[in-house]
Amino acid sequence: MPYTLYGKHPGDWTEGANAGMRYQLQFARVPTAEERVKLAETFEAKTITSPVDTVAVPQWRWSGPWLDFAVGVDAGFEEDDDLASDEMYNEFFASMRSAIAAMDKVVPLAQARFVNSRDVADAAGEKAPESGYESFPEVEAAAKKVRAGREAAPTWWAKLHAEIDGQDE
Repeated sequence: MPYTLYGKHPGDWTEGANAGMRYQLQFARVPTAEERVKLAETFEAKTITSPVDTVAVPQWRWSGPWLDFAVGVDAGFEEDDDLASDEMYNEFFASMRSAIAAMDKVVPLAQARFVNSRDVADAAGEKAPESGYESFPEVEAAAKKVRAGREAAPTWWAKLHAEIDGQDE
């Protein structure tokens, strides 16, 4: 059964600032230890060249079938460029949708929420627990290992400019 993603590209959201952009995923069942590692690796691999910044706020917190995590936004350009800002957020949300869809293939999802969205505050669906989360060192280690390749990978901004430069020739 397909999952529901609340706030997939909201019209309005609160900036996460240092706390990041928070997501809560509810899996159809509690993932095994091996699946938690695979979920982190899958997420990191899908977002490595995107504006989704997992280096800034790597927090993988689990409570039963729930995963609560935060990511940052890696601009990759001068912050006063409004067009680039629009492109960045379009790419950010597209990358998050893609990464969450890939995670659903590892362990089926019941639902996913972009917590910072003002559009999902009263959305239907089961609410995530307020407390009782725990972290697993092996999950953080697996994510960090994949994340190490981020510096060598071309950023989303560099790829976009390469495409534009190629069209000019």
